[in-house]
Amino acid sequence: MKFKHITRTVRPLATLGELIADKHPELYQAITYHTAPITLAASDYEDAEREDLRRLMETPPRPGRDGE
Repeated sequence: MKFKHITRTVRPLATLGELIADKHPELYQAITYHTAPITLAASDYEDAEREDLRRLMETPPRPGRDGE
């Protein structure tokens, strides 16, 4: 049995938007026309993570294996 070696050019794409822009530019233009860009600062993520940790630390432990 013979095998053929296939060589491809690999282009690294970081996001799904870049993939759509590369393969289907008309679709990408339509999507970007109808959507507004969303930008979040790093502090938004940090505040949400701190809030989750604060809530976790304030909740009492659940009854379980500790003998209660």
